[in-house]
Amino acid sequence: MSGNPEIVLPSLRVLVADDDRDHRMITISALRKALREFYEVTFSEAPDGKSALDAIERGTLDLVFLDNRMPGMSGLELLGELQRRNCPVPVVLLTSQNDRATMLDAMRLGASDFLGKDELEKARLLQVVRSSLERAQLRVDNLRSHKLAAIGTLAGGIAHEFNNILQVVLGHSQYALSREDTARWKKALEYCRDAAEKGARIVRQLLTFARKSPSARIRFSLADAAREAISMDEEGARKDNVTVRLETRDNAPVVGDQGQVVQVLMNLLTNARHACSASVNFGREGRGQITVLVESDRHNARVSVRDNGTGIAPAALPRLFEPFFTTKGSLGGRIYDGKSHGTGLGLCISATIATDHGGRIDVTSKQGEGSTFTLVLPRAEPTHDDQTTRVRQRGNDVSSGPVATAVLGRRVLIVDDEALIAELLANYLTEKGLRCDFAVDSNQAQAMAAQTPYELLLLDLSLPGDISGKELLQRIRSAGGPNRETRALAMTGHAASDEDRELFEAGFRGIVRKPFEIREMGRLIAETLQV
Repeated sequence: MSGNPEIVLPSLRVLVADDDRDHRMITISALRKALREFYEVTFSEAPDGKSALDAIERGTLDLVFLDNRMPGMSGLELLGELQRRNCPVPVVLLTSQNDRATMLDAMRLGASDFLGKDELEKARLLQVVRSSLERAQLRVDNLRSHKLAAIGTLAGGIAHEFNNILQVVLGHSQYALSREDTARWKKALEYCRDAAEKGARIVRQLLTFARKSPSARIRFSLADAAREAISMDEEGARKDNVTVRLETRDNAPVVGDQGQVVQVLMNLLTNARHACSASVNFGREGRGQITVLVESDRHNARVSVRDNGTGIAPAALPRLFEPFFTTKGSLGGRIYDGKSHGTGLGLCISATIATDHGGRIDVTSKQGEGSTFTLVLPRAEPTHDDQTTRVRQRGNDVSSGPVATAVLGRRVLIVDDEALIAELLANYLTEKGLRCDFAVDSNQAQAMAAQTPYELLLLDLSLPGDISGKELLQRIRSAGGPNRETRALAMTGHAASDEDRELFEAGFRGIVRKPFEIREMGRLIAETLQV
């Protein structure tokens, strides 16, 4: 058998953006002629900058030829918008004039090359296409290498943190098991608890850092968020002998996730407190002072956290928002008075949250005199009717306490594929007077729910097999058994997101995020049963 094998050319998807149709046809014809021996080319057209931007945003293009002079949005303006959005597609700017200033502006704004409309001959076109594609590939490869390096750094930091945490848990548990002194047992368990809480804090921060889906957004006052953060940090400020003063110059309405904004302010307050404590320990006389100032202008709302602590070394300022960089000792170490912990994630997560809300965090500091961290968020437009709805969420903010007498004897079904968690909850709630059963998979749970009427279903959202906790609730309720309208709570190890809305729409009364304090779970169950 003889014959030449068919040559498969690489595909190339090209957009030609020009407000003049004749010019688009001329450019496409020249490109087809120049590239047909080397690429299988598919062309698309855009008559203006807006439609070109829409086509580029869809992410299906390999190369763009862009006319500079277009109505509404010029080629340079479109390049600026692509640069702002960090869009990787290579763009060749077409110009009818030998305008050096325009060409330099185009390259500064990220154009891969420029081409005069009188240069559409085969050799020049092929050279421009190949160099543009090569530059784009180099950019992708460089970005990938940076991402891999960042992942390596992050993974190394996580491993370091959790090895320390596991060492505390393992070491103190082994020590406790080798002793019969109750006081030493209790102390060892306290160390294990503190280490687990630190691990939980790191995981929550990492989930926030990695979250892809947007969180639930509401309209709220930045001043209210500041008051909430100060209230939550009140005990820590008292123990550290730090005075916190709030100044409110404006109600400062914003739109966003109030819980996340409070998380940012809590982190800034905690850092300020630690800096004040360190300043005292390093010889400063007097009491630590933190001033929280809420103000706004026409465009932005701001809340500043100013302290009179140690300040930050100039060399550390550029690295403050890097993952796992901390000024509180080496990765997660203890400093100052042996109480202050640093994971190196707090400011990194805070900056991510601020960016997600269209804002930023500004920092000014002077060693020996203190620091000011300012959260800047876009001010909400004035409105009489708030169209956003806050998703009711339950996390680690439920006050602890015993199960109420009013719910003694109520039946609860706990479903979690981790048997140790399900059994722990069942044992704890049974001791508090509830009647608890537990299942470790959906089949077992459905069989139990078909026979027994429960007043509450406590369901883990991630179960083995092809059924989630949400689907399990739907199946139990639609099965026609005794649990058609039974109340339900969800348990999950995932971060909050807009997907939580679907859970409430499916019938869950609350969402509990792992790891949770068991007493808090008991209080939430009591509240849910009494509603």
